[in-house]
Parts: sequence; C-alpha cells; structure tokens
Amino acid sequence: MRIDPCRDLVSSHDSTRYRGRESDPPVCATLRAIRGGRVTTLCTNCGTENKSGRKFCVGCASPLASTCPNCGAAVESGDRFCGECATPLP
Repeated sequence: MRIDPCRDLVSSHDSTRYRGRESDPPVCATLRAIRGGRVTTLCTNCGTENKSGRKFCVGCASPLASTCPNCGAAVESGDRFCGECATPLP
C-alpha cells in the first residue's frame, strides 16, 4: 500500500481550504515535483510551476523566491551553499 503524505497533510491540516478544489495545495505539487525528479519553483502568487533558476513567474510575472533544491529553505542570490542543510547551490 502506497501512502500519500500530501493527502494526509491536506486532510489533517487545511482540509476546508482545499475541499472541492481541483488542484492540490502548492506544497503537494512541490513534493510531487521533487519526487518525480523535476526541480521546479512554484509561484506563491498564482501557483504556476516554473523551471528552477527563473527569476520571474511565467504565469503572472511576479518575482520568484529562491529556495534550496534539497530542503526548500530560502536562499539569497549569490549564496554558494544553503544555510540550513549546506547543499551546494547552482
């Protein structure tokens, strides 16, 4: 039996917000993208999936926050390593 932690997360934490919607919350899309081997950044404004490294969302042109590809912590431009998990950054 395969367990979907996203489904459990949504059902236990924020079920009323996403109940009846066709799409999952952004965190679920991020988890699925990571598991699928794709490194992407989700726009916090519109939820569009963007290729890693983009500075602006292709869906709404909002600036995209940079995050560590390993742990998801916020990183700043010019950082060589993640301050949370020490992963080398591109």
